[in-house]
Amino acid sequence: MSNKYIMAGVGTAMAFDGAGKQIFKARALTDSGFNISTSKEEIRGGQSAALQGQYFHTTQFGVTLKDAIADLNYFALQVGGEIKAGGDVFRTEQVEAEEGSITVSGNPKEFGDYGVIGWYSRVGEDSSNTITFSGKQASAPDVHAGDTICVTYVETSDSARAFEVATAFIPAEVHLVFTMPLFNASAMKKADTASQVGELIVDVPRFQFNGSVDMSTAMASAASVDISGMALQSGTSGCSGKGIYATITEDIYNKDAFDNVYAIAVEDSDVELDGSGASQTLRIMAFYNDGTTPSLVDNSKLTFTSEEDSYATVGANDGIVSAVANGESIIEIKVTEKPELVAKAVVTVTGIM
Repeated sequence: MSNKYIMAGVGTAMAFDGAGKQIFKARALTDSGFNISTSKEEIRGGQSAALQGQYFHTTQFGVTLKDAIADLNYFALQVGGEIKAGGDVFRTEQVEAEEGSITVSGNPKEFGDYGVIGWYSRVGEDSSNTITFSGKQASAPDVHAGDTICVTYVETSDSARAFEVATAFIPAEVHLVFTMPLFNASAMKKADTASQVGELIVDVPRFQFNGSVDMSTAMASAASVDISGMALQSGTSGCSGKGIYATITEDIYNKDAFDNVYAIAVEDSDVELDGSGASQTLRIMAFYNDGTTPSLVDNSKLTFTSEEDSYATVGANDGIVSAVANGESIIEIKVTEKPELVAKAVVTVTGIM
């Protein structure tokens, strides 16, 4: 039987751009999860309006992520903004005034439509006065030489980063991968077994942010940042042509590939080889006891032996059966690391003169 697991806590989230470059990695999530849903219509008819069937439509895959640590990328991605190096910042410095003028060490620049202005006050004063700079200097008739002045102005910082929020914006689209921890819930858990035994990996090839930023902080608390959004259709799965939203993978640490396999079988257990040099590769299926769909086994994980190699030989680890002489041989297949899992195939060779 397969083990049961508890899903609890939070994992990590990573986002990648179209070239595969990592945009961010969220390591301090406070919330993480997903919601898969579809709308349905009931098809009723006949006496008592009996339920004849259900029609499902309008699917969606929503992702909820919140990070305790702020990242400028989160805000830019929500509004489809492009972060650029350099930005306007407010600088405050303490200077010693000259008679009737103030000189700063930075490089004041225009603020809005007001020109190259700044604001000053004497140390300890709450009120401020507006000044206009010419280069690094501004005229201030009420200051005197030697006065200690606090001056605030706008300047461009090369180390800053900035993006613009357009009046009409489209949230960004990224490739998102996030994890959710799994903990052991088995009654057979050993004392030395780690509590976290694995994780769910949710891979969303096309994830679009929800385009909503609601930030507020309080005096005695920190705000978490919402980076939630929706999965968009991507690619196709199989011949149906249907797109996919995401791939959800259960990764249990140190789990053997055959832990939940209860049997193996040869896809074509009756092999007929006609003529000298004829060959065929055996395909082996594994059957699981945990609801997993039967799947092909990599032949390198199996051991093949022929009971009558005078009639047919088989590659010990590739499963290629080759004709030798007219006759019949039974091929035995075992899982190398779990030899109790056995399957057999009957090979009949004909047509060799």
